[in-house]
Amino acid sequence: MFSTSAGPDDRREEQDFVLRLVKQVIEALARIARLKEQGHSAQALAEIQEAYRDLLDLDPFFTRFLDGAALARFAGEKGLTRELGLLLAAEARLLAADGQAAEAARLAEKADFLAAASGPP
Repeated sequence: MFSTSAGPDDRREEQDFVLRLVKQVIEALARIARLKEQGHSAQALAEIQEAYRDLLDLDPFFTRFLDGAALARFAGEKGLTRELGLLLAAEARLLAADGQAAEAARLAEKADFLAAASGPP
């Protein structure tokens, strides 16, 4: 996604873009947590799906069928590995609370992989 031959202005623009996306993901995670606390799990899941699409440009379908390494490559190209992992972890918790233990475990495993791939906070 990012050019290695970019000048200082281009790099700054790219960094600003990524920082805006990170902020938007954090805001989405806060909305998701509020919805979950209020007992609106379906709305929280919809918010996660929207964040995948709108913020990460990722069809939610792929979170189910790509492995952790492929998701890390995808998110890494955008500089959003940690953020994708946080969204996957939030979705896993919601699914687990809804009794979908197997799917929750698969997503949690991918979230853990992304957390490790993104390095220390």
